[in-house]
Amino acid sequence: MHMDLQSRNRAPSLMQGPQSPSQQHHFNRNFLTPFGVRREATAMDSLNNVALRPWPAPNKDELTQDDLLFKIEQLASERGHLRNITEQSLQEDIDAGKHIPGDGDDSGAVSGQEKKEKEAPTLQEQREQVMKAGIEMHGHLEWAKFAANNALDLISLVLSQDVNKRSLNFFSPTFQEQGLKQGIPLGSFGISKENHQHRVRKPEEQQRLQEVEARQEVVAQGARMGALDSSVDEILKAAKDLEKEIRRETKYWHEIVTVSDKGWPIQRLRQNVRHAPFGVRYGLPEASDHFKARGFAPLQMDKDGSIILDPALALKPKVLRVRVSVDEKITGTTQLPVGDDITNQSLEKSIQLARDSLLEEELYYEMSLETRQLLAYGVEFRDSVIYVKVPQMASASSSRKLLIDCIPRDDPIASSQSHEHDWLARSIAEGLRLLLAHEHSMRLYRRSQFPPPLTAKKREKPSPPLLRTLLAVIHHIEAVDSLYVHLETLARTLNSAGLDVTLDTTRETSWATLVKSLEASSLKGLSATDQLFEAFMKPFNGKATMSLPASIGTQSESLSLTTLTIIGQPTFGTEHKLTLPPTLGIDLGLSQRQKFATVEEVTSYLDWILSLHMTHRLLKNEYFSRAQARCQDARLSIRCKGTRKGVTSLKDVQIGLKNGVLQAATLTADASQETDEVEQSHTWTGKDDSSTLREVIRTLSTLLLELSTAQQLRSDPGVAGPSLELVYLYNDQWPTGITVSKTGRKFANYPSGLDPNNTSTGSNYKYAVAEITSNGTEVAYPSAEINNPPGGAINYTTNPPSGANYANYLLGVQSVVLDPHDRLWILDTGRSLTSDGVLVPASPGGPKLVGVDISTNKVIQTIVFPPTVAYSDSYLNDVRFDLRSSVTASGKGIAYITDSSSEGRNGIIIVDLGTGESWRHLEGTKAVRSEPGFVPYVWGQPLYYMPGPGLPLTTIPLGSDGIALSADGETLFFGPIGSRTLYSVPTLRLRDRSLNSELLARAAISERGQRGVSDGFETDTNGFIYAANMEQNEIGFYNPSNSSMTPFVRDPRLSWVDTMSVASDGYLYFNDNQLAFSSSFYPGTDRRERPFALWRVALPNNGSRVLLQ
Repeated sequence: MHMDLQSRNRAPSLMQGPQSPSQQHHFNRNFLTPFGVRREATAMDSLNNVALRPWPAPNKDELTQDDLLFKIEQLASERGHLRNITEQSLQEDIDAGKHIPGDGDDSGAVSGQEKKEKEAPTLQEQREQVMKAGIEMHGHLEWAKFAANNALDLISLVLSQDVNKRSLNFFSPTFQEQGLKQGIPLGSFGISKENHQHRVRKPEEQQRLQEVEARQEVVAQGARMGALDSSVDEILKAAKDLEKEIRRETKYWHEIVTVSDKGWPIQRLRQNVRHAPFGVRYGLPEASDHFKARGFAPLQMDKDGSIILDPALALKPKVLRVRVSVDEKITGTTQLPVGDDITNQSLEKSIQLARDSLLEEELYYEMSLETRQLLAYGVEFRDSVIYVKVPQMASASSSRKLLIDCIPRDDPIASSQSHEHDWLARSIAEGLRLLLAHEHSMRLYRRSQFPPPLTAKKREKPSPPLLRTLLAVIHHIEAVDSLYVHLETLARTLNSAGLDVTLDTTRETSWATLVKSLEASSLKGLSATDQLFEAFMKPFNGKATMSLPASIGTQSESLSLTTLTIIGQPTFGTEHKLTLPPTLGIDLGLSQRQKFATVEEVTSYLDWILSLHMTHRLLKNEYFSRAQARCQDARLSIRCKGTRKGVTSLKDVQIGLKNGVLQAATLTADASQETDEVEQSHTWTGKDDSSTLREVIRTLSTLLLELSTAQQLRSDPGVAGPSLELVYLYNDQWPTGITVSKTGRKFANYPSGLDPNNTSTGSNYKYAVAEITSNGTEVAYPSAEINNPPGGAINYTTNPPSGANYANYLLGVQSVVLDPHDRLWILDTGRSLTSDGVLVPASPGGPKLVGVDISTNKVIQTIVFPPTVAYSDSYLNDVRFDLRSSVTASGKGIAYITDSSSEGRNGIIIVDLGTGESWRHLEGTKAVRSEPGFVPYVWGQPLYYMPGPGLPLTTIPLGSDGIALSADGETLFFGPIGSRTLYSVPTLRLRDRSLNSELLARAAISERGQRGVSDGFETDTNGFIYAANMEQNEIGFYNPSNSSMTPFVRDPRLSWVDTMSVASDGYLYFNDNQLAFSSSFYPGTDRRERPFALWRVALPNNGSRVLLQ
């Protein structure tokens, strides 16, 4: 290399070498720099002799294993790999003296070492040696740094010829200070390559180079030939591997495409698995989460390219097995005979079996969960088998069960079992599979609809109704078939007796109109198959209609029998509902609607009803006054000719109908029931019979001519005034109040403070207020939720129990009244009776007045009475409204309420509807309290009050109850139950809240005369004050214009008229609830007879409802 130095004359010595820290070492400042400055050779030689050795350690007689391993690692780090350390290499190192640290020979080193071992250095000598070694090391490091800086400056100066590579940061700080800043320009030093082509080599050197080149060419050619041979071998091997891989991939993809063409969804795995890049989704997409995750299996590649079954597919497939057991013997099964070996099945067949097995397992799993809710229906789950008890028809005696389990497909079939009911088992299994498939379709349909609003409450996913649907079908078919067999037998028997009877039966009404319902369905996006199965998910409703035998010339009537089956709330099984014609119910004094739980009950009741109909209506109408009905028995007394002229006798005709057999018999009328003897009889069994019922009755009885009018005794019919009209019959809960809107809507209440059967537990679906609908049903109002307080109407956490403190729920409603604006007001006492008949005290929040807008069925106002107005032992009874704006400062109207408590302080409560304020007046006065020793007489019997279980009898303690406003709203009429006196007070005195208002109100009380024992009061536009008189079975009215009390209507059916309501249609509506026969009165037993009745009667002089507004 030739170095070109620019500006050599201008380059002084700019860099100096380091000085030794001690005076023992001195370096010449004139050393050779990159610019030609000289230095002494000894300084550079010292750089080549730097050696760092460890402190000598004492020798050991024998190395341990750890020391030996450490030495091997040290040797490898110093001399490289152990394979390079040979005996020859070590001998060469010994000969070269590389193991000697100084310039002396081995003997000197050994003798020096032995000398040092013999003479151990002192502590001062060791410190001096360490200091000396440190100074020497520091000097060597300074020289190393100096040489590195010079190399850096030289290379940086050479690179600075390129203007793009000029930077002061490339140079050492010393050169920057002593070189560049002193005038040395960048790019002043360059390097060039010398050309040696002019050199002429010697012949022997030339020949040697040619031989070397020839040998290298031969070696290179051989290496190339070897590389080519190796490449050919690798290419051939790669070709074979590629061909093999192509065959594997072709076969794998062919099977993949085959599986995909069969309709199985193929999916790439998330992880890039070489031998299983794809998987098959054989599970159903709408399966349950647990089974949806199991419905996927990788398709792994075998060595030959075929698909290896995943363990999930290779498992033994399972199948749902349904067995029919009759008297503990298996008579039918769905299990199929064992076929080919499952391991030899094709891939597509294996996937199909896996899919079917997964469906069967899910079906079995869902039904297993359902069994927890179906124990009451004879469903048991034990030993992994579901036992379903199958109900039998009345004529069957064998015990049948269904056994459902999930078993491996290849399990053998017991050879000894019967196959009589295999068809039934297969039908049930297929039906269950179809129900699960329908549930999958409905899940997809529900997910495709708009989701419901989000709520904080987590929505529960109900289990699919599989077993429930199966049980509903079985129970419904068994129930309707058993019932319809009886009805058909009954119709044949009656027709054979000459009675024209027709029967029309339908197993399930939705099945009969299935085609029309599918065509008119509003469910878009739901297939006809799913709509068909939806019909099975709904309650089954079978209907039978039977015409009743009618007299000649009269119109035929029909009774209907509905069978409702649902395995779920609120029916929980099969329920039979019998609906009688209205006239039949009235004539026989029976409820128009009755419900039954079993076929035996309804058939027995139906036989009795038909027997009564034939005796009390059919035969009695034909014989008129000659026949007399005998109470509630199917027995008729007929006057017949005697043996002597002019003498008559009675013959009893009895009609019996039982199990499809009709019997007509004559009995002796004077005989007691225990000694009745059948004189003559005739029986019809449904077979052809030439004798009709009418002919047999004529033959059995010789009838007399009708008695002359002179022979008839004079009698009091017990009826006066306008006729009563029956509006509705209460067959369930016991009512008190009734109110009718301007449009004819009817609302009733059912107090739990007077009947423990009305007390809500929060889960018994009792209602405190209901609307009587046009189709003859009672619907909780304004909603079922507000009528069912959480935990019930009684708080049993207190001692003693007390009324619940809910202000937003109805607890013990005593009265319902519509105001002049047609708003429904609900008066809640907050008190209820326990099952033992104990009336619990009210809690704050319970006594209240609730307003409802009947156009929207929403609560619009709730006025809660403070404990200073409605005491814990108060009993708020009835309420009336005056909505004239002049009566209160708020202009919203006022309400008047009676407190009739039998144990507390009676009085009148006044409420400002605008402000919600309330106050009391007339508390404890004679006019609002029961008269001491007052004993009323009902049906000729004295009436005593029973205050509670185990307490002695008392006279009637009930205070102010009935209440009515005059037609002008200026006078309030009221009176206690425990008194026959009618009282009044000006409303101005009650609205007054001045300091002496109570004294003025007491002084303004007036006695209006006797009214009888009354409960509710009412007013019409005539100005009459209507009040019942239970001692006379009548309703009278008080005329304020002449202070007279006039009977209005009298009827023996009036036993206890409770709340009355004057409607806009000109009728007075009232409930007769038989209160005097309840367990609250002596003898303490419930003597009430359902149904309770809602009556109405036309008002005199076209009277109507008073609207104070």
